Amino acid sequence: MYFTLIMIIIGIFFLLGGAIVVWPLIKKASYYHYQWIANLVLICFFIGSFLFAIVYTLLINEFFTNYFYATLFLLGGFYVFWMSYLSSKTIEKIKTMDNLKLEYEKIRYNAEHDKLTGCFNRHYLMEILDNRFRKIKLNTGQLTVMFVDLDGFKKINDEYGHDFGDQILQRFGQLLKQQLREEDIIARYGGDEFVVLVENIPLTKAKSIGQKIIQTTSRITKEKLPNHSSLGCSVGITQLTKNSLSINSVLKKADDACYKAKKNHGNTIWVDDNMTSSFLD
Repeated sequence: MYFTLIMIIIGIFFLLGGAIVVWPLIKKASYYHYQWIANLVLICFFIGSFLFAIVYTLLINEFFTNYFYATLFLLGGFYVFWMSYLSSKTIEKIKTMDNLKLEYEKIRYNAEHDKLTGCFNRHYLMEILDNRFRKIKLNTGQLTVMFVDLDGFKKINDEYGHDFGDQILQRFGQLLKQQLREEDIIARYGGDEFVVLVENIPLTKAKSIGQKIIQTTSRITKEKLPNHSSLGCSVGITQLTKNSLSINSVLKKADDACYKAKKNHGNTIWVDDNMTSSFLD
């Protein structure tokens, strides 16, 4: 008899442990809140039944535990069924939440990225520039802005078709991401124009990055274009600083510098004349 009572007491401690685990779930659960409450009530019922069995066995009928076990098996089976049901519903809800999270991430990615090249799109570029501009206005620092325009792309697009032109743009976007650092921002501004943002670098480093971008087009020429065709790019460089008037004015300066590079036979780099002295040394 005493061995049986000891087993019952141990069972009570396990049930108390289960109640301690379930209680935080009840407070936090957004779904199946009342079902978890029912589970806690069931645990409390088990504990009460165990305590009653101990008292009744010791004070009234020492053979009571025989009947108690039969009832316990029935209730235990129901408890296992209930926990299995509740766990399955919780798992289903977790799967639903995971799927919703994946869908959200997909929608967010599509909203921020250009579908063709995989680079950031113009809309998200403006958001990034706006955030950077606010930080730079409050603190020190500067952001190098590079405006990139492909040279000879229109001729290639007209001669070989838009599908081939899309392949060139895709490859250019891929190579840009390979050449630059993960923290650098690469965005397709529109058509065959791209914008690259790099934080706090000296002029020599900016020119070096510009040269890497030009080398990217040379690689595409070797990989994809026939012997009589070639692809290049013009790179205009300026800066977003604390003294900048606006984001649009900075983009215009970078665009103007890119235009001067293109007028200078293309496939070259041009630094905004007003910004040369302000680059980090």
